[in-house]
Amino acid sequence: MTDLGDDVKCARCGEEVYQSERLRAVNKVYHKICFKCAGCDSALSLGKEFKRDGHPFCKKCYDSNYRVGQGNRVRRKKKEEET
Repeated sequence: MTDLGDDVKCARCGEEVYQSERLRAVNKVYHKICFKCAGCDSALSLGKEFKRDGHPFCKKCYDSNYRVGQGNRVRRKKKEEET
């Protein structure tokens, strides 16, 4: 388990997260205001996020990118981004 003492950095912005503004989700630490969907940037509620590849997503983004039957589309998207 990760030590959550002083000098903890936010997984989204990289800045220090003080105890009073700390939120732990997807095995990472965030500022409460930085806990947003990796797809559309909308604010997320703890426990309502969908996790994929170490990132939190809202239901809409998760469903459109990762639900069953979407795998080929996601792989194509990633390939297009790489080229």
